[in-house]
Amino acid sequence: MYDIVGSLPLELLIHVVEYLNLEDVVRNQRVSKRWRTVFSCDTIITRFRPDLREAFAFLGLDEDGITTDIAIADAMSYFRWRHGLQRARPVKKIFLPWPESSFCVPNDVRCNSRRLCYYIEKRKEVEMLNLETGERSIWPGTGTGSLRHLILSNRYLVLVFEETRHFDCFTAWDILTKKKIAQRLPAPCALPTIVEDKVVIAPMPQNEPYPIYVWDLTSNDVQEIGRFSNFRMCHVNAAESVLVAFEINWEKQPPEVEQTKWETTTGQRLGKKVFHLPMPAGRPQHRPYFDRDTWSTYGQKTVAQLFFATDRYAAIHLEYDHSDDRLGLRWIHSAESTDVSVDRSAFLTRHLVYRSTMTRQIAVCNATTGTVALHSCPLRLAADVFMVRTWWKPLQHRTSNPLFRVSGDREVVGLANDAGVELWLFNPNFVPDLNPDGYHSMTVRRKWARS
Repeated sequence: MYDIVGSLPLELLIHVVEYLNLEDVVRNQRVSKRWRTVFSCDTIITRFRPDLREAFAFLGLDEDGITTDIAIADAMSYFRWRHGLQRARPVKKIFLPWPESSFCVPNDVRCNSRRLCYYIEKRKEVEMLNLETGERSIWPGTGTGSLRHLILSNRYLVLVFEETRHFDCFTAWDILTKKKIAQRLPAPCALPTIVEDKVVIAPMPQNEPYPIYVWDLTSNDVQEIGRFSNFRMCHVNAAESVLVAFEINWEKQPPEVEQTKWETTTGQRLGKKVFHLPMPAGRPQHRPYFDRDTWSTYGQKTVAQLFFATDRYAAIHLEYDHSDDRLGLRWIHSAESTDVSVDRSAFLTRHLVYRSTMTRQIAVCNATTGTVALHSCPLRLAADVFMVRTWWKPLQHRTSNPLFRVSGDREVVGLANDAGVELWLFNPNFVPDLNPDGYHSMTVRRKWARS
């Protein structure tokens, strides 16, 4: 068959292609080698460069990677990746049940792009699964009390045990070198956060002033910084050894923000400024809930979200840009009440938060559009009753907790409850093949049939 389009001069053919959308371009690449050459040329890549830059920014990828070497098909995968995150439509879902002999608490489960880890109370240790290689490793805990927090980054695993009423035992493992260090710090604290090679232990919002502790995992030194009564979020720049803390006084209208800058190695205060949050008319004027899980740092920017007890349809998205020392605010609206659950959420990117709700749904909070979309919970995680054999009791009937823990990042999201964990894989270029039946000798838990 004579290829009329392919016989056109290259300049004219490129001019025609410029009027097509991205999906048509990807589809037409498969017609012939000549068509693939034309549809992958620099001119066509440049035509879709603004859209590609937007996708890179949303995913938190380095925009310097947008080069003419990126084929149109590769560009399309980035758009699908972004749309999948926004619409809670992963490339693949994998459900992994908990082993019958090692019941796990959902709050003690974490995952990221390459690893899944969960704490087993009976053995006082953490099991970690490498999603790339399928290898399993054991990381023992050193605390004598119950586990308060489990934090996972690409490099470190941090366990926080309740030692006494006033002190917690912190244990950090370097995943690459298997090196372990430990510290004993005053309690209580909100969820610790890892920023590069530092652990930031922030105080819970309370009336009594409480300091921030910065634990350097390289030198094993701990620095106490200031005292804060209305702490909400902080930004740590490890390269400059600087911490920027934000306190928000909701008793004043409009709310007053006190921003202080500190040296992380000496604890010296470097600066302070006070300003007010812009609160539009008709917005909640009461103190919000502070979700301790949802402040996270991405390079030069740190983001957090606040929720209100008096308005289940609104939330505040705060974003601090350290490069220009500016705190931005954006309102997020929901068409229906989200009824979010504190401590059961995760920032996938600095624009997108996945949250567990009291109605067994996933709330996708999009700061780019200022909206919230609700998606149904996986059926396995919404099961009412199932059979479980725990380590402290014989085989029994157990009612599934309607809440589930959300953790992860832009590539892998884990939804965990009493039954197991379901992994949602969003990156089209990273889809590991995990066999749930052979998941390290795990046996699939049998569902109990009601009589």
